[in-house]
Amino acid sequence: MRQFTHLFCKFFLIVILSFSIASCTDYKVNDKHSNVYRGTSAIVFDSMDHNFGTIVEGAKISHVFKFKNIGSGLLIISSVKTSCGCTISKFKKKPVPPGGEGSLEVIYNSSDASGYQLKTVEVISNAFRKVLVLKISAEVVSK
Repeated sequence: MRQFTHLFCKFFLIVILSFSIASCTDYKVNDKHSNVYRGTSAIVFDSMDHNFGTIVEGAKISHVFKFKNIGSGLLIISSVKTSCGCTISKFKKKPVPPGGEGSLEVIYNSSDASGYQLKTVEVISNAFRKVLVLKISAEVVSK
């Protein structure tokens, strides 16, 4: 019985190590970027939040969040979700190569708003951290 337990432990250890090594290796993407090896992408923004300060109700303002792919694979932003209809985003949907940079514009419409406003923008990608949350804020005053 002792030999069986010892043998089972060795087998289990070999299986675990095999899966660990396999999960760390890169593999080729099977699409138009087939010459690029796919690793793990990682997105880093220059800032995660932006405060517009005091603005007048009805103003449409925008901020551009810049980012960089610091990973070893292609970065693909699949979608961007805003916390309300008063906020929209614009970004290029093309893959960002390792070391490449990109930007995401956030536009806020302050119509029918007053007081302190905090809006969030969820960036969903294939990066190591799948979802990142950007924030914009402003103090909206009457006209």
